[in-house]
Order: sequence, then C-alpha cells, then structure tokens
Amino acid sequence: MKMIKTLIAAVMMLVSSTALMAQNPVFAQDVHSMNTDVYVLVGNFDFVRPDNGPLDGWGRSHRPDKPNGSRNETIRDEWDYVNPMLDTFYEHLEAARRIRTKDIQIESELRSFVSSCPLPVYALEGKILKMESVTRYDDRRVMESLSARLEVKYRVINLKTNTLVKEFSTSSSGFKSGKNASLNAAMSDAFSSATHTIITNLNDLFPTYGTVIQLAETKNGNQAKAVYVDVGSNQGLTTSNHFYVYEMTSVAGRQMSNRIGKLKVTSVGGPDISLCKVQSGGDKIFSAMKAGRTLYVESYTGFWE
Repeated sequence: MKMIKTLIAAVMMLVSSTALMAQNPVFAQDVHSMNTDVYVLVGNFDFVRPDNGPLDGWGRSHRPDKPNGSRNETIRDEWDYVNPMLDTFYEHLEAARRIRTKDIQIESELRSFVSSCPLPVYALEGKILKMESVTRYDDRRVMESLSARLEVKYRVINLKTNTLVKEFSTSSSGFKSGKNASLNAAMSDAFSSATHTIITNLNDLFPTYGTVIQLAETKNGNQAKAVYVDVGSNQGLTTSNHFYVYEMTSVAGRQMSNRIGKLKVTSVGGPDISLCKVQSGGDKIFSAMKAGRTLYVESYTGFWE
C-alpha cells in the first residue's frame, strides 16, 4: 500500500472532540444519537521502513548470552513476515464494532470521499519502529526457543477537520519453544498482540452509548448485582465489552457527568438489549435506579483491566 500524505501534512497538534468526549462524556438527551458509525481509511496505515534510511539497531547481529556457552542470536529486519501479518490486522479491523473500513490510495479519490461521506472519516497511519527475533540455543547449538518483538507507532486523524485525534505506541512480543517452534509462529504471536491492542484503542476512541433500563438482580437488598442496558447487537456489542456507568449532576446550572460504576456484558439479548454484571458501584446504581434517575453507559473494551 502507498501512504497518502498530502491531506494530512498540515495537521495541527489538536485533540478532537471525540477524544475529549471519551475522557469526559457529555450525554445528549437522546444518547443513542451519539452512536454514529465512523469510517477509518486503512490505506493510510501501512507498515513500511522509513525512506530516510534504517533506524538505530537495524540489520543483523549476534551476541553471546551466558558464560556456559549458550547464546542468543538476535536477528532484525524480518520484513518477509510483514505482509502476511498485515492481512490478519485488516481482517480484525473490518470486524471492529462500529468501524467501517475503506482503502483509498489515490489522492483525488480520497478528497472526494472525505468531502461527500456523511459519516466521520478518520485516517489510521503507522509505522513499524522495530521488528526483531531472538533465537536461543543451548551449548550444542540446539534451538531452545524463538521470541519476536514488535514496536509500532500509529495515529488517528480526523480528515473532516484535519485534526489529530490521538497518537499511540505499541510494543508486543511472541514466544515459541519446542521442536515445532518457528519464527513465523513467534512473529504471528507478536502481530496478534499488536492487532489486539490497536483494535482495542480504536474501539475505545469510538465508544457505544446507552442507558441502564432495569435492575436484573440485586443483593443484600441495597445493591445492584446485574442490570439491563438498551444497546445490543445493532451496535455490534459482544461479551468482550464493558461499560462505565455515569449519572448526570447539576453544578451551578451546568451539567456534569459523574462516573459511579462499571459493568461487564455477560450476554447480548437482542438488537437493543444486553445483560450486564455490575463490577463496581452496585450501591450507587441501585439507589439511582430506585429513585428513577437516568444512568448513562459508555462502552470500553476492558482490555487493560
């Protein structure tokens, strides 16, 4: 793939409203109107070696490991493995929750698409900063294990407003041992881990919003143990999703969201309903529901928790 740089060359270091919303959501009266699908242009996300020469550490090197004769062999520049692994990334990206993907490699088509598309359009671009494998041998030069390490830096850009949404860096690794270990398997593990992190970051940038609609189960007579929310398969919700629970409060005539708990999706019951286990804030959620107050939810993947 060829990276398209013209439209994003003048991007300013600004944070978009989407990123701010994820940090401190302000809920609309019709909270579901906030669940607009987005386009992510994957043609701008291409793992390529920098044009201006190798980074520090590129090339091949061998270094002794232990005094007893064992050693590691560190081999960098394993670029033969990039394209097959990228195919896996794109497959996962296309399966992401509310993210539609499109690959545009011609600048004029890109300009036309961005200006005519009714949905928000984002560019995802990145580079592999380091890719290396380490093969460990015993003192008889018999392979003991293979490990791989991958470092990726990438960013998300709002092409409608020409603003930088967020930058990320990801470091991942893979490890294989035994007679069936292979460099391809170790690299595959490293790419799978990086893909998981990238998809997680994208899903958390574009969360799903809804409300708690009913208590499903209580405990001790004063705590919520499980609740129903009014989002489901229409938003691509799965049991990998979690929700933050918010209650809106008024301060000096202004509305402020107050996070009071966390939920874990346990089952998706239909297009607009899911059952969630209460992970924290059960007492506050119970009190708010009994008082008839509206509780809002914002999805997150829960990858880091």
